[in-house]
Amino acid sequence: MIVSDSSPIVAFIQKNEFRLLNALFSTIHLPFTVHAELVEGSGVDMVQVQEIEEAVTAGWIVVEPLLEESRMTNFHLGKGETEAITVCLAEPGPHLLLIDERKGRRVAKDHGIDILGTLGIIKLAITRNLLDESKALDNLEHLLTAGFFLSSDVVRRFMVSLDRFSGKL
Repeated sequence: MIVSDSSPIVAFIQKNEFRLLNALFSTIHLPFTVHAELVEGSGVDMVQVQEIEEAVTAGWIVVEPLLEESRMTNFHLGKGETEAITVCLAEPGPHLLLIDERKGRRVAKDHGIDILGTLGIIKLAITRNLLDESKALDNLEHLLTAGFFLSSDVVRRFMVSLDRFSGKL
């Protein structure tokens, strides 16, 4: 099961590449709280909210029911990250959590959940020939200019990985 926190969704929808997520992952599960964050004011406009709702109607975005407080583990994270990790832990089987926040990534890994951040999704799109290197670099530039926090080490590792794909950097 693929579960997402809000930041990867916001990153792709703001770059007008939301459908790329559908091309990579046939179904993405959004915890109720994450869906609410997205449609009630997380840096997306009304057109983008409509795009999210159309994905829900089409069935490739599945909104999970709100978890009872008693089922939520206190990971000392935001509500969206906490609920995303809890959804992964509540369902049997392998999971992939789309998440960018460093502390949330660490908690997910500590609980045996595979993780993939926005830059990892971009790299996956390159390996599946859904995105070329130039477009990947445009996406990185957009993220940085839009205020998306990426440490210099994360950016460096991303650039090195692009170099491995292309041999040109």
